[in-house]
Amino acid sequence: MPDTFPRRLFWSLLSFYFIFLGYEVLHTDYLFTDEAYRLWNNVDREGVFHSFHTEGRTLGGLMVRWLFERCHSAADVKYIRLLSLGECLLMLLVLYRVLKRLQRRWMPALSDELIYTTLTLAAASLSIANWISWAVSTIIFIPAILSLIAGMILYESVQRDREKASFPGLPALLAVILLSVTGLFFYQTPYPFLLLPFYLLFLLKEVPGGKGVLPAEPVLPGGELKPDGLIGTMAEEKGGLIGTRAGGKSRLVGPVAAGSDALLIGSGNKFPGAVYIGILVYFIILGVYFALFRFGLKVMGMAASERTALATDPLERLSFFFSYPMNQAFNGNFLFDVKSVVSQMVFPVLFLAWVIALVRSARVADGQSHSGKSHFGKSQWMHILRTILLMLAFWGLGFLPQLAGHEAFAPYRTMLVMTVMVFVALVYTALSLIRTSPGKVRFSFYLILVLLGKGAYNYKVYLADPLGKEYQVIRQAVNTHYNNGVREVVFIRPSDHGFEKSLGIGSFKDEFGLPSTQKDWTPEPLVRQLVYELTGSRARAEALKLTQYASVEEYKGEAGDGKGSQASPAEVKPVTPEEWKDSAVLNRDNILYINAPKLLNELHPGQMKLNTPGS
Repeated sequence: MPDTFPRRLFWSLLSFYFIFLGYEVLHTDYLFTDEAYRLWNNVDREGVFHSFHTEGRTLGGLMVRWLFERCHSAADVKYIRLLSLGECLLMLLVLYRVLKRLQRRWMPALSDELIYTTLTLAAASLSIANWISWAVSTIIFIPAILSLIAGMILYESVQRDREKASFPGLPALLAVILLSVTGLFFYQTPYPFLLLPFYLLFLLKEVPGGKGVLPAEPVLPGGELKPDGLIGTMAEEKGGLIGTRAGGKSRLVGPVAAGSDALLIGSGNKFPGAVYIGILVYFIILGVYFALFRFGLKVMGMAASERTALATDPLERLSFFFSYPMNQAFNGNFLFDVKSVVSQMVFPVLFLAWVIALVRSARVADGQSHSGKSHFGKSQWMHILRTILLMLAFWGLGFLPQLAGHEAFAPYRTMLVMTVMVFVALVYTALSLIRTSPGKVRFSFYLILVLLGKGAYNYKVYLADPLGKEYQVIRQAVNTHYNNGVREVVFIRPSDHGFEKSLGIGSFKDEFGLPSTQKDWTPEPLVRQLVYELTGSRARAEALKLTQYASVEEYKGEAGDGKGSQASPAEVKPVTPEEWKDSAVLNRDNILYINAPKLLNELHPGQMKLNTPGS
């Protein structure tokens, strides 16, 4: 491996990865849960707006409504996913520019290896896979992009005074508020990207391990620093070879001598004030957004959705945070399986390893700063404890939009910011333990290969293939057995592990490996949409009576009354469950019976997906 990171190879690998995703998007048709509902009900403009507006996602609702109004078939929805893929590329380019700008102007210790592995994690993350595969999630890329831009503007305004951090200037503050609040009204969970520059500042200053130089001011073109800057002063005090005076300027020419750790931003060893200011602005913007949200509800005469209710039990929220969210973040782009001991051990093992590495690096830095004599005592231990607690606090801020709510649910679509923060901390520490440049490059390159490979596997095996095959067999059932005499459809929904027997995959949350028709709001709009596409008559599709059951047992009348049904169980018994053992689809007495669990159990991995109308 070369001493420097192979940038061209990285961009080539990332390009192939997106070509693969693009191929899957364009060659797979399906309607995943909400997509079926949005496509069939896009004529109800007010209903679509209402559901998003009451959750504080007004702009997101307008975008979803506009996009789905332009889709007339299930095949059209893939073009929304293609749009999402383009948004993903734009988001990654913005993230890259932010990281490179921080590296060039503010944080030379932010290595290329850390930048490119972070980009890869974001691209191949489970969050991004969901945002692309679930057309309704296309709105999430916009606030992610806006928050990254706002974060960079805020950071540079806070650091505009070279000697100390300052509250952002009014023009910059207004721009940051405008960008951030706009993003929040699309979707809330990517908003903490605003803190990414401040998180990196905290990480590179407080966590030992870096060997670069973090100047108190931007590095000018050619590596020049401001005359009489803090770096020059500290270098002379430590006897380090940082630069040579020439014409009253300090020029950055090499790392610090005497084996010292990275020179840190700010004066002395004080915690950087910029971080406190960034967090303060973070909460100010949330306050502005919440006030506008409540005002908008009052103007429209609407009540807030129950999902927007704030949590009132801090201990319960803390317990929740250290369960699913923390485990999922530490698992990177590997799905977290609560039934797997290995999966559950990833978080405690990696976190403990990170703490041990933190202590080790602190001891090494302490020994170097005292000419090999260790003065590691109570104050150093308190500093490490504070670093760990502040790191956990930052991770909590990265998940705050979801953590502040009362729902004990952590879907992968809400996890990107926190996952990136955890990943950056782990990789930064791992790189600090590798002594040679080729070793760092080799580690980063292999990590990138693993992340991209797992990302492609996740998308194809847990999203594109199962959802495409489910859509195929249900569409075949309707196309083959529906006729003009059918007046009613009886639908039995699969369980959340409906693909396990046939494809060997389980489900994770409501996003990966889950049959679309498992949700009770999917079968009705899906069947109506398929009948509409088959007959060309929306009126005929609307006239259908849809009766659905969660299981054969419920169909027998042993549980429930057929949710969503307009008929009683007694009216839908011409076909007994025993008759469905040999046939998953039947048409009898103008009633079409669809047994989705039976259909999914007959799938096989090599089954081709249908992409042509009427097939």
